[in-house]
Amino acid sequence: MSARLLLCLLGLIGFLAVPARAQIAAVASPSGPVPAGPYLAVDAATGEVLVDRNAGISWQPASLTKMMTIYLVFEELKAGRLQLGSTLAFSENARAKPASKLVLAAGQSITVEQGLQALVARSANDVATAFAERLSGSEPAFAQRMTQTAVRLGMTATQFRNANGLPDNAQQTTARDMAILALALLKDFPQYYSYFRTQEFYLGKTKVGPGIKFLDLYAPYADGLKTGFVCASGFNIVGSAVRDGRRLVAVAFGFRRADLRDEFLVRLFDEAFALKTGGNRPKIWQLRNDGGSGPAMVLPYGECGTIRYDMPGDAVWLGGVRIPHTQKLNGHSDADVLLHALTDALLGTIGDGDIGTHFPPSDPQWRGAASRLFLADAAKRVVAAGGRIINVDCTIVAEVPKVGPHRAAMQALIGEVLGLDASRVGIKATTNEKMGFVGRGEGIAALAVASVTF
Repeated sequence: MSARLLLCLLGLIGFLAVPARAQIAAVASPSGPVPAGPYLAVDAATGEVLVDRNAGISWQPASLTKMMTIYLVFEELKAGRLQLGSTLAFSENARAKPASKLVLAAGQSITVEQGLQALVARSANDVATAFAERLSGSEPAFAQRMTQTAVRLGMTATQFRNANGLPDNAQQTTARDMAILALALLKDFPQYYSYFRTQEFYLGKTKVGPGIKFLDLYAPYADGLKTGFVCASGFNIVGSAVRDGRRLVAVAFGFRRADLRDEFLVRLFDEAFALKTGGNRPKIWQLRNDGGSGPAMVLPYGECGTIRYDMPGDAVWLGGVRIPHTQKLNGHSDADVLLHALTDALLGTIGDGDIGTHFPPSDPQWRGAASRLFLADAAKRVVAAGGRIINVDCTIVAEVPKVGPHRAAMQALIGEVLGLDASRVGIKATTNEKMGFVGRGEGIAALAVASVTF
């Protein structure tokens, strides 16, 4: 009798999308050139543009849309037509919006202040629609008001169709226009601007967050604004920072990973702060929106759905257990990274490829499928090869969510699938000491060891 062990490490960390048009071009990063879309940096006091590339190219704003939603909420507060303690009710239409959202029960409401915090810390789509219906009666009517306000502010290439930034090809903006909106928020509502620094808040006993990672990456200079993502436009950000009494606003579009976007914005601010403003640079309102359109899809849906590891959501699947969380892993099937690692470990004991060999991620029938199906198939293949599974041991590497409260449920499910007593299933968890994509809370890795006798 012989025993075989296989250690498998699985992390969802790669991106393979190819840009559709020339508006995507390489920018420098610590790991080498990475593709990016338009960007610019502007001096908030003078309006001078310090750095820019393709700032007038049309782009889907994604959740940067919520900056205009917030602008209009600020208008109502300033005019006295709305109070921070006012109730914000949720219609069935608002509650039905896809994640990221608060996921409120029927009849549950929040305050206007909590709504503002949720728009920043959670980028809550249901809250944006609730504000639209509260302020204008319907989301289409609110979108018209958003567009009219954009025109008034000088955002000449911006059109809004919804309050949250969910995909809509007719919803367009430019880096130039989003910089103008950020400057307007700073100038028109200094008394409310601090809401853009919201990292987390409590809704009852539930902590809502996390907020914008850029605030931590560029501390103590960064002081707020917003991020956004849809597959079409990639990862986008508008940020503000104050250094030596001087405030700059920067915009960056079209990244394929959130961490690369945030790292680039830090470097963009450093570059821009090193430049002087002598009055001879073009002003932001003098930049032209040239009408050119951005790429049809920064991350094509097939790749967007199979590679993303930090998709907004309300739960993550680990060890066959659904764990409530502010984000979800989005990859092959239900992206249960622990069961994927264990499946590959079992297949490795018989030299039978990996999970993608038997269940290709390109096959649409496996999209969203429960990963326990793959684990069960691997177990059957081991038995058919004359093997007997003795025990398995799994380690989850993650900052969040906490695994301890769900360990017993994971052990029971894996034991059931593999025909093992739960005591033969080890589940451990560790952090990555704040390093890498795991340390930033943007992903999860898993290691699995399977002991099989033949």
